[in-house]
Amino acid sequence: MEEAVIHHTHTLGLRRSRSTRVVLPRGKGTVQAGGHAVAAKEYAVQGRDMSRAEYEALAALARRTGRSLPELRMMLSGGDEDAD
Repeated sequence: MEEAVIHHTHTLGLRRSRSTRVVLPRGKGTVQAGGHAVAAKEYAVQGRDMSRAEYEALAALARRTGRSLPELRMMLSGGDEDAD
């Protein structure tokens, strides 16, 4: 990858770093967007239950209804994508 970046750009250098990922335990659920059930991830943060719509499910709903993704996101749980 480094060779490709250096070859195809005018950069004089690259930074490298290693990182680790922390992932919360999660489950499957649904949320409502514009009166439609949408697949969602369910998880907890500091003891508070949350849910977040799956991008692909929301995108499919946008295609079916002709609404934009931002419009549908605003419809999730009263305007907030995270909800109890």
